[in-house]
Amino acid sequence: MRGSSEINTELVSGASNVPGEVAPGPTSSAPRSQVANSSPRVQAVNPSAETPDAPTSNTPIRDVDASQFANPDDYLNAIRSAPKVYSVAGPSWDYSRFPRGPNAQWQPGDPMNMPNADGISPTFDVGRPRLWRNRAAIELEARANGSRVQVLISTDPITSMSDSALATLRDTATSRVRSPRDPITGRAMEIEHFGVPQRVGRWLERAGFSPSDARQLSGVTDPSRLLDLSPVEHAFFDAGAHGFGSLRADPTGARWADTPWADPRVANPLEFMTDSEIAEIIHRARTNPSINLSAVPELLSALRREIAARGLPIQLP
Repeated sequence: MRGSSEINTELVSGASNVPGEVAPGPTSSAPRSQVANSSPRVQAVNPSAETPDAPTSNTPIRDVDASQFANPDDYLNAIRSAPKVYSVAGPSWDYSRFPRGPNAQWQPGDPMNMPNADGISPTFDVGRPRLWRNRAAIELEARANGSRVQVLISTDPITSMSDSALATLRDTATSRVRSPRDPITGRAMEIEHFGVPQRVGRWLERAGFSPSDARQLSGVTDPSRLLDLSPVEHAFFDAGAHGFGSLRADPTGARWADTPWADPRVANPLEFMTDSEIAEIIHRARTNPSINLSAVPELLSALRREIAARGLPIQLP
């Protein structure tokens, strides 16, 4: 098993290479939308001080109501200064209230899906290392207030890290972060899009949505829709990851056999989208002549299925 101070990251100095970031330093009543509005991290490892590996809900690190603020900078300042509670990867940015981000640069503890001042949603290549930096920052905060302790034998690499290793990860420039290693297999940890699969974002782009809007609508970097998993766990949840074969097998070469039919997103890729998100896709398609849902049969079919299954009063354009 890897030692608690071992971490596959590089500590660098100077400015971050990711635009809009500071340099590193020391609900609906429909059954499906009820599922979509609940956090996928409920069943993930979210330890407490009493039972370090006990699963709990993904309580936002700072519960801030965006509607109470006039601009995104005040909203972000409130997030940064509000009382903190333990979470996995921090809060989500409220795009419905503030589609454009603040003038401030992103720093660990901020919403990992926070857009920049031009309203550009971060790519997954930016969101993934932000998740690890946030996890390290949140873990250190929780240990400082006594609600968390290091657990050397934990299967969660963040929980098993020493304070110094966590500080290194937190302070590493986003562009240089490398995923921690799975303590069991030694392979790099992965990020599962537990809610909406990434192919939905690609469909939206093909239909005419901007890449940024496609990322935002499909929740590519929304922490409430992401799970940090070992490769073996990834293949358990995700039929796509399961298809990589031995690359996602356990040390004996075994994989969970039933994932391809057990993953509900194979047949219903929009199942974890909220009613409001589906309505927003239809609204934008109606009001933007450059968007053509019929150009992407897979997306159009998936929208029809969800609208019918939920009984939504929405007409496709």
